[in-house]
Amino acid sequence: VSVRRIAEELGVSRQVVYTHFGGMNGVFDQLQYRSGRYLADEVRALAAPNGSDERMVEAALAYCEAVRGRPGLFELAFGHPIAGYQPSPDAVEELRQVFHDHIVGLVRQWHGAAGLVVRERDIVANARVFWSATHGLVTLERAGHARPDETRRLVERMVNDLLVGWRSTPTDTART
Repeated sequence: VSVRRIAEELGVSRQVVYTHFGGMNGVFDQLQYRSGRYLADEVRALAAPNGSDERMVEAALAYCEAVRGRPGLFELAFGHPIAGYQPSPDAVEELRQVFHDHIVGLVRQWHGAAGLVVRERDIVANARVFWSATHGLVTLERAGHARPDETRRLVERMVNDLLVGWRSTPTDTART
């Protein structure tokens, strides 16, 4: 990826790319931003009702599909595919906001529908566990340690096990 190649593909001068993006780091930041938006779009498109167990499973499977569908964006967001590139604070904040708005929101809705009253920090922690486990399973698949059908079964099991655990041991809201 280079400014020259981007300019050629778009049929514009290199200066236009520099003016619009401020250089390659700006291009990569926009791609990282796009990866967050893509994930958000996948979550918004889920068919299962808000707060349902099915929606939680669908969300985890949609995450896996998003990774399979756009592996380059996944690598840019969570790996180091470009030597020397470090995302800007704005790009990092964008992904953090997508996580909070969509993954934490998904888990918050589930807790509410399940009738569990828990502290916000515990909802965020549960969301991080949910995301980390899903992310880990699809990452193992990408590394060749599982086929997509195996990942699907593992994701479904993982989500269902998490939900059973969250139901059986709700956070004690009296503790600080």
